[in-house]
Amino acid sequence: MAEGVSGKQVAEADLRHLVDKVAGGDHVAFRWLFRRFQRPVHAYLSRLVRTPHIADELVNKTMLELWRGASRFGGRSTVSTWLFGIARHKAIDHLRRRRSGDLGEETIAEMADPAPTPEDSVTTASVSELVGRLMSRLSVEHREVLHLAYREELSVEEIASVVDCPVNTVKTRMFYARKRLKTLLAESGVEEP
Repeated sequence: MAEGVSGKQVAEADLRHLVDKVAGGDHVAFRWLFRRFQRPVHAYLSRLVRTPHIADELVNKTMLELWRGASRFGGRSTVSTWLFGIARHKAIDHLRRRRSGDLGEETIAEMADPAPTPEDSVTTASVSELVGRLMSRLSVEHREVLHLAYREELSVEEIASVVDCPVNTVKTRMFYARKRLKTLLAESGVEEP
């Protein structure tokens, strides 16, 4: 490895090279990128749309956009930031269509109750499971920034690029998201360390 080049930079250079190969129609490079990003993109989309089979569908649409749009990747961001941005737009499109449409019985039946009782949460789940359930009670914007920061380990600048807003807005959302999550944890009986 060249002196002064971090592992993350090498990995990013490899990812950019794969995107270039996908732009040239390389199916092997596409399959590699699909396997690399399928799980993190699915986890991110699941947080946004709250329905696993819809998240599956949106992952496929995101990856199809990767296949079709690889030649338009300009390298202005990291590959992961670019893909999470595509996924975010797919989720927003889905949520807009859902809001403008009629909520049928099937859609209502699919919606899980995001509010477990505090007793159930504390006695039947670990703290990480509890945090996952409580995060579903946060706004989409707050869930999104927390997921990108803590699960995907994106920087504030990268998150701002994904969600298409100023860095200070991301910082504000993170502050209020953590504050709300802390309140929800306290209401569930989890005390601060």
